[in-house]
Amino acid sequence: MEQVISVSQVNKYLKLKMDHDVRLSDIYIGGEISNFTNHLKSGHFYFSLKDSESIIKAVMFRQHASNVKFTPKDGQNVIVRGQVSVFERDGIYQIYVTEMLPDGAGNLALAFEELKEKLKAEGIFDEGHKKPLPSYPEKIGIVTSPTGAAIQDMLNIFGRRYPLCHIVLYPALVQGESAAKTIIDGIKYFNNNEKVDVIIIGRGGGSAEELWCFNDEALAREIYASEIPIVSAVGHETDFTISDFAADLRAPTPSAAAELCTPDINTLLFCVSELSQKLNSVIENKLSYYSEKIHNLENRPCLNDVQFYIDNMRSKLNFFLSRPCLSRPEELFEKQKIKLSKNVSSVSALSQQLLHKKRLELVNYASKLDGLSPLKVLTRGFSVVTKDKNTVTANGLSAGDEISILFHDGTADVRVTSVKERG
Repeated sequence: MEQVISVSQVNKYLKLKMDHDVRLSDIYIGGEISNFTNHLKSGHFYFSLKDSESIIKAVMFRQHASNVKFTPKDGQNVIVRGQVSVFERDGIYQIYVTEMLPDGAGNLALAFEELKEKLKAEGIFDEGHKKPLPSYPEKIGIVTSPTGAAIQDMLNIFGRRYPLCHIVLYPALVQGESAAKTIIDGIKYFNNNEKVDVIIIGRGGGSAEELWCFNDEALAREIYASEIPIVSAVGHETDFTISDFAADLRAPTPSAAAELCTPDINTLLFCVSELSQKLNSVIENKLSYYSEKIHNLENRPCLNDVQFYIDNMRSKLNFFLSRPCLSRPEELFEKQKIKLSKNVSSVSALSQQLLHKKRLELVNYASKLDGLSPLKVLTRGFSVVTKDKNTVTANGLSAGDEISILFHDGTADVRVTSVKERG
């Protein structure tokens, strides 16, 4: 009893140990569901997983439980993914589940999820890397089985929907161990040898095992590296493969891929027809406009009676040529020179008269201003009295004020001894 610790300390210690165990932080466990409870208010799942010898408690919180695509129930074999940790309050360990799959998916489902997470983390599925499909492809490459129903379905749709496009088939295996390699070879062929506008890879429906070649890691990387847009069309609408996530576009079926890769020729023909009608209308309007313009030109005298028009123009030309400015330019120049000389003389005389008149007015105004000048008044014996630089009269002064008296020949600073106002 040298050191006694509390129950909570033991539970906390065990929780820390388990939370730092890398092997328990992300683990897959397979077992049978027991005591399953769907907590309706919170949305959490509470249950146990058991096998023939042991049992472990499990909890799946709402944010993860909402992603489960089936309804779990007691007695169902499942595979769960999560972290094993200790619930401190009750002192029990349990797995905190983040994903749940029916055990029928088996090892293939686990491998699928692991590869999907790995490639997703590397950015193989990033939307920013995906290339757009061409609007009007001239050549489409297809990598699939030459004997399957998928190629026939696609060829039928291409023939009906967009027969202008050239189809190139690269025959490949679409199931079995060697299938993924032949599909990879097909993608390389179209990137390096037979340039096409878009590549379709895929096959018809089948079991998970039959579709497994489209979950190949090397194939996903080849799809990602392709310079040509790739459409993945594997199985039915409910089937998903790694190729679907890596491709630039996933089509739910091969037939849907054929439709997604091509425009509808009927729609194009309708648009061409509309444009043709608009073009014809524009051309007709232009023709009508210029036809009317030509008709108006045809009615002009210069075209109806050419000789009359030429004679008329010749007469006008002779008239202009007969004008002095053109026939006798030297004589016109001399006349203008004499006229200019007379004008200069007239302007000079007028300016002298005006200048003399203005000079007399200036003298008159100067005389008037001089008569009104204050200095003129001061010469007659008057003076100006200021106090603090302001003119004042007797009623503005008091005994003792200092004032200045301005005379015509100077100023005098004096002090007032008394003030007598005129009575």
